[in-house]
Amino acid sequence: ANRHTLPSTGGVVLLRVRTQNATQCRLTFENPQHVGAIFRRSASICNGSYRIIVGQNTASVAVPVVFRYEARAGGRSVSRVLNLSEAPHVPTTSTTPGTSTSTTPGTSTSTTPGTSTSPPPSAPTASLLISANTIPSGGGSFVLTYAATNASSCTLSSSPALWTGSDPASVSCDGTSNGTLGASTTGGSWTFTFTASGTNGQTVSASQTLSEQGSSDTITPSPNWAGYVVPSTTQLITEASGEWTVPVLNCAVTPSASVGTWVGIGGVSSPTGGSSGVLLQTGVGSQCVAGAQQNQGWWEEYPSSPNQAINFSSFPVAPGDVMKGEVFQTTSGAWETLLDDTTTGLMGVMVTGQGWGIGPDSGSTYSVQGSTSGLSYSGGYSAEWIVEDPSISGQRPPLADFGTVTFTNLGTSLSSWSLPADEAYEIVQNGAVLATAGAPQADGCSVTYAS
Repeated sequence: ANRHTLPSTGGVVLLRVRTQNATQCRLTFENPQHVGAIFRRSASICNGSYRIIVGQNTASVAVPVVFRYEARAGGRSVSRVLNLSEAPHVPTTSTTPGTSTSTTPGTSTSTTPGTSTSPPPSAPTASLLISANTIPSGGGSFVLTYAATNASSCTLSSSPALWTGSDPASVSCDGTSNGTLGASTTGGSWTFTFTASGTNGQTVSASQTLSEQGSSDTITPSPNWAGYVVPSTTQLITEASGEWTVPVLNCAVTPSASVGTWVGIGGVSSPTGGSSGVLLQTGVGSQCVAGAQQNQGWWEEYPSSPNQAINFSSFPVAPGDVMKGEVFQTTSGAWETLLDDTTTGLMGVMVTGQGWGIGPDSGSTYSVQGSTSGLSYSGGYSAEWIVEDPSISGQRPPLADFGTVTFTNLGTSLSSWSLPADEAYEIVQNGAVLATAGAPQADGCSVTYAS
């Protein structure tokens, strides 16, 4: 445990956390009245960073602000504590011209009428967080978390109204509100505004927007894919890449289930017939086996004869690991897949016509685990970033509850491209939406478990 000191005016604390083999993580804190807001800056709660705003200390004594981070796996847990000490508030004394104070030993300080010894009330602050900005067309739940400092009253509103009764509604100045959206064919958008009113008459607001997708024809239903496909009608795609975090599966809900997360080229035939649709891909397979999560890094060319779907050996992958996947053509004409676990520093490599194996991501060599001397690839006219309900040994287990997977830092060899909304895929089985892609973002996309 380390102790740090903040000034009485508060400040921003950047808390970085990193765990291994953890399935559940939690951040708690004491003296919540001094914490203005907590922002999680990564997709995984078990690995990443938090930006914590500590409010002003108005007390005349130092105030401890204690953060406790706990990680669990199975029946075991470990915790770490960060102790902060916020300096006491020192009031300023102002006097009007002509007043005097006495500081003679044994005498008391006196002021004439019109002087002030207490600072004016501080302006209020307000923060509003939302657990998910996009809900799939099949519906889902969300949580609004709000907090304020130096506030005497607070309200929460929705535009358009999402609840019956008062809008804005009076709420606690430090609390949460839960909401649920049903299935929608048209979608919708709502803006939530949290307003804090201070004792000095000032008000301040914070807003968040929630969108629900519609089950329109622009989202392509698939029995096993959810994510995005970028097609090319004329130009062969020679590189596709992206990053994501290995999800923490909810194996209590789906105890015998699986999910794959991957990057690939060529999974969809070109509209002009320029590709057979042969897929070259690399990613992570995650399974709930008897209620426990297992993960494997792999590569595959599908279809191929004999079928090439290979798990890397001695390549440990844990929930929360940050993965970078890439499929590309080398200068020699061979095709290569790279699966870089940036958390562990290990990389899985496959080169057509040579072999596959693992090595450090800081080097250019790898330890060969198998031969690909008979394997070739002719390229493709589509790039994919997909969460999949995979087929294992000819059977498709239930889709594991993976929460949300976010792909970032997407790249292709195309000179000009974007994620078109009409190239989104969602997993639909027996008429039910199991997983769907969110709206395209500036640097990526997200896929959310919906059933």
